[in-house]
Amino acid sequence: MAEGPVGRDPLVSAIYVYYEGDPELKAGYAAFFQAVREAAQRLRIPFRLVAGQGRVVRDFMIALRANGDAFNVLLLDAERADDGTLRAELEGRGDWQPPRGVIVSPEQVHFMVQCMESWFLADLDALEAYYGQGFHRGSFPANQLIEAVPKQDVFRALKNATHNTQKKEYHKTRHAPELLARIRPAEVRARSPHCDRLFDVLLAHLA
Repeated sequence: MAEGPVGRDPLVSAIYVYYEGDPELKAGYAAFFQAVREAAQRLRIPFRLVAGQGRVVRDFMIALRANGDAFNVLLLDAERADDGTLRAELEGRGDWQPPRGVIVSPEQVHFMVQCMESWFLADLDALEAYYGQGFHRGSFPANQLIEAVPKQDVFRALKNATHNTQKKEYHKTRHAPELLARIRPAEVRARSPHCDRLFDVLLAHLA
């Protein structure tokens, strides 16, 4: 177990977040979770982001067996609104096979609702600063609860807002890492209950 500050034992030996997406996003996620990384660093607890493309659930299951002393977290795109059945749907997948005797707690499974790009809608100032001239803020829905915006509307708004900019239309691997690094977590947490819960859980394990 990782050594904590004098007189205090860390709550976990390490925190691993298995996220659904390209490895290119890792730097962006690292910046977005800066507060979590700094809290972990103060306790000398490793905090790692692990990319999973198409096999993130399987990788998470392997981690439950191989890194049982760590706090392993699964972070997935919901792909839709949360109607209360996201976890049940996940557990119905063929790759949901926890090791025998291992119970995956609600704190270990998190969703980006309705997708990672939904978080961008919470901080249009950051998007405008990144894309610059030609960025069209009016393309985005006015809904303050970004999780209620359908995934297809999120991507349509990003496309319409950016296609006249010098960087051209939004591109996930080219643009998302820097956008993740630029958007303000406080803004996202205020408009995305699932993101707020994710931060609360991670920071609680480092309190």
